[in-house]
Amino acid sequence: SFEKVKHFASCLKMLAKKGIDENRYAEDLKEELSKEGINVENIIIADEGKGYSYYIIKRPCMGNRTCEVKIMPFFENAFIKGADMLKVDCPLRSGKEKCRIKIVPRSFLSVAVGYVNIPKEGASFSGDSATFFETVGGQYYMALSDGMGVGEKARNHSEKTLLIFENLIESGYGLEDAIRILNSAMQVYGSGGDSFSTLDITFIDLSSGMAEFVKAGAVSSFIKRKDKVESLRGSALPIGVMDGINPVRIRKKLIPQDMVIMVTDGVMDSIKSEGDKEEKFIKIIESIKTTNPQEFAEKILKKVLEGSEEKRDDMAILVGLVWERKN
Repeated sequence: SFEKVKHFASCLKMLAKKGIDENRYAEDLKEELSKEGINVENIIIADEGKGYSYYIIKRPCMGNRTCEVKIMPFFENAFIKGADMLKVDCPLRSGKEKCRIKIVPRSFLSVAVGYVNIPKEGASFSGDSATFFETVGGQYYMALSDGMGVGEKARNHSEKTLLIFENLIESGYGLEDAIRILNSAMQVYGSGGDSFSTLDITFIDLSSGMAEFVKAGAVSSFIKRKDKVESLRGSALPIGVMDGINPVRIRKKLIPQDMVIMVTDGVMDSIKSEGDKEEKFIKIIESIKTTNPQEFAEKILKKVLEGSEEKRDDMAILVGLVWERKN
């Protein structure tokens, strides 16, 4: 049952709790700073209403001005349009033991989403599901899942896949740990019969624009930047098939006005083309001029269906428009 899966995931979390940081992104930042020779004790990411601020705690630099010479240039390059720094507590002035710095990015990204989903010809339910959400730490997730087969059983499987994934991320797990636990949980859920689902994730850091595309059994995703379209291909095994899956992971830098297009295999399979279906799909994306993500998704679906004799499989399209939000 689903309750058994929830219990399984909870047990894994309790066992691993001592090794999991509450804010994985802060730990990633600490690691990147360390590579630059900047050692900090802690980074706290705070949601202050208009955006996220970064509080850095470190030992005194003894007059070497590490915050200005090293830390500030790092964040200037890391964020979309630079950052501003406030010395909250400088030991050279206060005599205290710790240096406390506040970094505020000058602008952030936001994501507007459009989504369409239709079942296979003659079916009452679509086995494709989607989720999209922003975390407290300033990361945005878009995800698609295609349950094995069609109908209500496939829908239930894909919905549970995404629900567990979303709960794990919002509980503080990093992306890699969440996928590993999700795969184990879905093996329990699908035990006793062949049952699996694809997982297609786009993860966007809203401060820097760095995005990671994770694919487990999913078809290509696409980035549209002005008039150019880039294909991001994936393969790997779906979620819940076996232990230790190794999904495809692709990193890209996104900028304002980029559009991310994610689809399930039913969309690609329905494209009528004597040549490469992916190339035909890219031409469809290039032909659509609107920047409204919902309208964009609907126009993709319409153009795919125009050349298709029937909806051979469930079809889901998830479109994210990246735009700049001033701090």
